[in-house]
Amino acid sequence: MPHHILPEPRISGLPFPRSHCMRPAMTSFTGTSGKDILDPDTDKIVGFAGSLEDLRDAEGDVISGLGGNDSLVGSGRGDTIYGGSGNDTLDGNGWVYGDNYDSLYGGDGDDVVVAGGNYANIFGGKGDDRLTLSGFTGRAEGGTGADTITGIAGSLMTVTYASSGAGVKIDLEKGTASGGHASGDVLTSVYVLEGSNFGDTLKTANSGGIFSGLGGNDRLTGGDGRDYLYGGSGNDLVLGGAGDDHLRGGTGADTIKGGTGNDTVSFEGEAMAILVDLKTGTFGGGAKGDVYFSIEDWEGSDGRDTIRGGAGDDKFNGGDGNDILDGRAGNDFLTGGYDDGNDSLYGGSGDDHFFVSGTGRSVVKGGSGTDDLYYNEVHTDYSDYQNHPQGIRYSLRLDLESGKGDLYNAELDQVYRTVLQVSGVEEISTSYGDDTLLGSNKAEYFDSSSGNDSLDGRGGNDTLDAGSGNDTLIGGAGGDLIRDDDGDDLMQGGTGNDTLEFVNGADTIDGGSGHDMLAAGDLFSDWTSAVIDLSRGRLTTDDGLVVSVKGIESVSLYYGTESAKIIGSKTANHLSGSSGDDTILGGNGNDTLEGGSGKDVLTGGAGRDTFVFSGRPAPGDEDRLTDFGTQDRIMLDNASAFAALGNSITAGELHIGASARDSNDHLIYNSKTGALLFDIDGKGGEAAWLLADLGAGLTLNHQQFLIG
Repeated sequence: MPHHILPEPRISGLPFPRSHCMRPAMTSFTGTSGKDILDPDTDKIVGFAGSLEDLRDAEGDVISGLGGNDSLVGSGRGDTIYGGSGNDTLDGNGWVYGDNYDSLYGGDGDDVVVAGGNYANIFGGKGDDRLTLSGFTGRAEGGTGADTITGIAGSLMTVTYASSGAGVKIDLEKGTASGGHASGDVLTSVYVLEGSNFGDTLKTANSGGIFSGLGGNDRLTGGDGRDYLYGGSGNDLVLGGAGDDHLRGGTGADTIKGGTGNDTVSFEGEAMAILVDLKTGTFGGGAKGDVYFSIEDWEGSDGRDTIRGGAGDDKFNGGDGNDILDGRAGNDFLTGGYDDGNDSLYGGSGDDHFFVSGTGRSVVKGGSGTDDLYYNEVHTDYSDYQNHPQGIRYSLRLDLESGKGDLYNAELDQVYRTVLQVSGVEEISTSYGDDTLLGSNKAEYFDSSSGNDSLDGRGGNDTLDAGSGNDTLIGGAGGDLIRDDDGDDLMQGGTGNDTLEFVNGADTIDGGSGHDMLAAGDLFSDWTSAVIDLSRGRLTTDDGLVVSVKGIESVSLYYGTESAKIIGSKTANHLSGSSGDDTILGGNGNDTLEGGSGKDVLTGGAGRDTFVFSGRPAPGDEDRLTDFGTQDRIMLDNASAFAALGNSITAGELHIGASARDSNDHLIYNSKTGALLFDIDGKGGEAAWLLADLGAGLTLNHQQFLIG
């Protein structure tokens, strides 16, 4: 009897696996005109010559039931099974390994056909058949008759009506089917559906679906979920409905409506280039004659596309070919594609985002607004077989001063080709290679990923983020923010007042000139204690990690929770502890010490030191000042519990004694115990609370207390 090999669908951009070819038959089993049984699972064989061992051992068996009501079970090794006439039961029997896949043909009669565990093509034939889509992928066609087709969760098998002699009308949400080969059919839990070559009306379930109209003037409607709808040839109406849908009209004059959600129109895989101008509403090339409504994202063809935006926030993907993408106004997302095309990307006004990869020569112009560029080094392994038969790794080297980005090998000092021409972009993100980013005199943001990257901000107040590799981060001129990550990084602030954030790794930290801060709030995510000693130029942790530190004037542990010891240098330092119980020593110089929360011990050392208090400590967490003297000062943060004090402390607001004498006594120093108390209303109804232990026997005056 004739049989059909059903080709897999070719809907570009949809999650279909690779094609599979039928393997040559190794063993043939032919039954009789009566009731035949072939089941390797139950060791039953009736009406067939040969043995079950032959079936189990071979790949690509051909099993023919001929007449009668046959029960035929495959080997699970890529079988072709024909039921023949009669009401037959066919089962692909589980997972098919390698490049094998099952092909099951029910033939005449009311057949039961069950796909295998992964790849299968099944065909019901004539009669009222029952098909179960238990395969992961493949194709299923009920044929003529009132068929029942049932899918399972996770199956991407395609139910097709390509052989129907008339258009079909199917609504999976309502569970109705009519017209052509769909007449009388019942489809349940079907996700992938293909119509006929005539005018079809297809509607997905609300859970989403992947639908193709093939030929004819089709109407495809999505539900509430994420739908993939492809009109095919003909003048189609494609309606996305709710959800974030992926829509394709195909050839012909199509009408595409996205509906609610973030919807995409795609021309991926099409040879003819498209011309799209959202501002004027004109469409040409492969999009000529089409009408579009409520579309947010556009994907180009394989040709030389030109896509221009309007006033809103657009998202364009050029795809293959040499494309022009122009966002115009709005905060746009522009992707140059992933091949060797030479793309031109223009952001226009707004905060735009550029995504570039591959080896083509791309032009990126940011325009006004704060724009960012992400470069992904796919396909950057090239071989110079004359000198390096193992191949050479080329990574991105981008200089924002010149605007030129090359694929470059630092070891050979060799440029493969120029891949970028950049202007008006302030933020750059890299990907997998050992990349080099060089800034300009403007403020830039550089974000490293994996690889051993080199980031140099040059001028401007830059932000440099390290990745997981061993990176070099140089702030240059200006007040820069340099943030560490995993890896053994080199961080250099350069000139200006810089902030260098340490996270992990045996780093080398150099603040450079200016007043620079070492921030280490993530320090305690990996360690329970640490010592930061600016006088010796190092940071050490409880597991033996040693970090080189120099050119640092300030230390801040901000939201760390464990205990640390911070030691200042000979110069004036600003040292801030964590929320744990810290020990902070200022050393020489006029230092500023802030314990933070926790029970801290603060020692100013030589010089005129300032001790900062930002609020009321928790009971038992009051700081102890070991060497507070007449030259030292206390700074009270007026944005916290001390806001009622105004801009300065008067002589009448400081009282030396055990308790307040009048309502104006806000700061009370007990010279016998060393306790410094704060009383919001003096001798009023509010009780005083302990602020710090200054040590007994001090001679204090109100000028030592500052409000800031």
